[in-house]
Amino acid sequence: MSGKRAFDINRRPCEFSLVEWAKQRKIFEVMDPDIEGQYSLREARKVSHIAFQCLSDRENRQNIDQVVRALELLQD
Repeated sequence: MSGKRAFDINRRPCEFSLVEWAKQRKIFEVMDPDIEGQYSLREARKVSHIAFQCLSDRENRQNIDQVVRALELLQD
């Protein structure tokens, strides 16, 4: 979604961790500018929701089959 590495010490200190940086941003600030116009805001929100669910604690995290299914539904 963002086109950035998960961890990058070359970014500003507040941006070292992509996850922490993304949690503090609005979805349009996180999306890779190279794919702008290729998705709707609604689609971007759904994908970001799935991504953040993957980062949830173990009890609330979806398994990979659920993630793939959710992404396939978006693709259709």
